[in-house]
Amino acid sequence: MDQDDYKEFNDPKYLLAFFLHPEWKGTLVTPSEFDNLIELAGELWKEWGHKRNSVTELYSQIGKYRLGKKPYNRPYSSKYNTPLNWWLLINDGKNQLSRLAIKLFSITPHSASCERIFSSLGWFFGKRRQRLQLKTLQSMAKIHRYSLSHTKTSVGHISGTYDEEELRDLLFEISNEIGDTDDDIFDEATINQNMARARELEHLNNYEHELENDNLTIERS
Repeated sequence: MDQDDYKEFNDPKYLLAFFLHPEWKGTLVTPSEFDNLIELAGELWKEWGHKRNSVTELYSQIGKYRLGKKPYNRPYSSKYNTPLNWWLLINDGKNQLSRLAIKLFSITPHSASCERIFSSLGWFFGKRRQRLQLKTLQSMAKIHRYSLSHTKTSVGHISGTYDEEELRDLLFEISNEIGDTDDDIFDEATINQNMARARELEHLNNYEHELENDNLTIERS
């Protein structure tokens, strides 16, 4: 992995989860990293709809956690416990920090999505298509991934027979079969049309996401 790849996958949220791991309780984080993590935690908390007073209390709880004060001085053993269970037992005010930690540690890490993307890239970039530019290949992968992620709405007439995950697997298998039998399925004109369509869909999704955020903000204000 080169430096650019490292920067792409060096997500600050990973470092925040490491900071909140009760086995080390933030002791391995440098002062400069600590400042950045406080800012990140506050940004996440505000994005999730919490107001200024709640963010201020979150900062206070982070400071107590960093200093090892009650209730964050509870012992932790990886042999008998998990970070999620440890945080579930923490009670401090309105529990801003524990709620943040619980949300982070409730995320199940897996590589299934990445493996599927790389698998699709394998048949995009076949023996008869070795001159595709990186941007073109990237756009094709985005189109493919977008199609898979919207299977429930695009093929809703069979949603009663298959659940969402089964539909994704089915479409993915069909895509692989098409790739094995027809290396020329993507001519240059089709690629350009799909790229333009993908950009339109991306703009539309971003706009809808902004509207949802605005509505949530109005409801919580």
